Amino acid sequence: MSTAKVKGLAFRTTARVFEQLRGVERQQQVFALLPPALRDDLMFGRLVAGGWYPIMDYRHLLAAIVQVEGPGLIKEIGAATIHADLKLVHKVVLRMLNPSTIVSLGPSLFKRYYDTSTLRTEKPSRNNARTRYEGCDGFDRNMWQETLGTTQEMLTLAGAKHVRVRISSGGGDGDSHCVTDIYWSDGGPE
Repeated sequence: MSTAKVKGLAFRTTARVFEQLRGVERQQQVFALLPPALRDDLMFGRLVAGGWYPIMDYRHLLAAIVQVEGPGLIKEIGAATIHADLKLVHKVVLRMLNPSTIVSLGPSLFKRYYDTSTLRTEKPSRNNARTRYEGCDGFDRNMWQETLGTTQEMLTLAGAKHVRVRISSGGGDGDSHCVTDIYWSDGGPE
């Protein structure tokens, strides 16, 4: 059993984004699939945004979403959470940075949500980079897919076009690592 933790903000934002995307009725179907304590914490707003909670509980939330809606929605949720979590001023700053800079900032942003992992950016260039997530104890395929959706949307906010994120190693159920190759264009000459 993993002792890894995730910020309460992730739970709150994911639940709110799911409700916005699919409605209250579908959200209630998701909540009905959760362990009772987690369901009650989400329904009654008892999760503190800055608090740390078991990653297994977050896996339960994502698994319930997949059970209700299928796996295709997870990347979309990851992308939408960026818009929900970032204030307008942060979005403006993102637009002023180039995509390579965003990829380089990834490790510090990732640590704000997970207490168990490291993210390194390797080979960043104008239109591509490789990221290496390690020590992500407790992650499963759903969490990796959400992470990919978040990465893709952050680059898009920074002006990247045609963003593609490909897993080259790990990133599945039970994998505590994931290596991704990220490609994009910036709209200018390549």
